Amino acid sequence: MAFTNEEKRDIIQIYYKYDRNSVRTSEMYLNLYPERRQPHRTRFKLDRNTTEFGSFEKPRKKYADRMDQETKENLISEINMNPGKSSHQIFSKMNNCHTGAWRHLKKAV
Repeated sequence: MAFTNEEKRDIIQIYYKYDRNSVRTSEMYLNLYPERRQPHRTRFKLDRNTTEFGSFEKPRKKYADRMDQETKENLISEINMNPGKSSHQIFSKMNNCHTGAWRHLKKAV
């Protein structure tokens, strides 16, 4: 279960109050909020995410967007030139993840 934004905010406030010391932050969070779920002391990437991305969570790319345009074109071209080859053979020849390629092909059809 994920932390709520309120819980994340409280964690970050305590984290900065204790000079970004994750062990002390964990101890203080437990003392202040014993009824809440407790974060592991290595859970303090929230700080970096808010600084870099302006959000508690790191934004993720959609699967289909992870493959660049050139790779997509090569994939379609390879399939058109070798329609009898298995998808596994084509994807491994291209050194590409077969699940990512399948996602792209589903969108293309």
